[in-house]
Amino acid sequence: MEGYFPSKIRITIDTLTYITDEGFQDEGQAIFKNVKIKNGDWVIVQSISGDGCLTTKQFQYGLGVEDSEKDKVKIYPNPFQDVLHVELPDGNYHIVVVDMFGKTIQQKETAGNFSIEKGNMKAGCYILRISSENNTKLYKIYVAQ
Repeated sequence: MEGYFPSKIRITIDTLTYITDEGFQDEGQAIFKNVKIKNGDWVIVQSISGDGCLTTKQFQYGLGVEDSEKDKVKIYPNPFQDVLHVELPDGNYHIVVVDMFGKTIQQKETAGNFSIEKGNMKAGCYILRISSENNTKLYKIYVAQ
């Protein structure tokens, strides 16, 4: 699974940027010393993996989280080797998996939890698009070797 963990983390707080490129297994192990943050600051966290996939999260610190930021979707294990499980709140969803070139790999309709089988998917990074009546969310998923 080498290459799927972040090789670099960049945090931007308002206009100040902090970068780490030390080896660690996940974002929670990244250490930023002397980072000053106060209630109301806009924070952007970017994770760059060894295979070049970029993940970005943006939020306003300390003021609570908007409903759109509450992640009620559980995706595991990620990366996966055979089957990826997705837990969703009740509702109707349109699911699409696309590769990094935008080619549709799988799609289906579901009314709740579902699984994605590796099938013919090669190792690498894919985008999982989950659409409901109200919104669409994108998630990066990884197929391990």
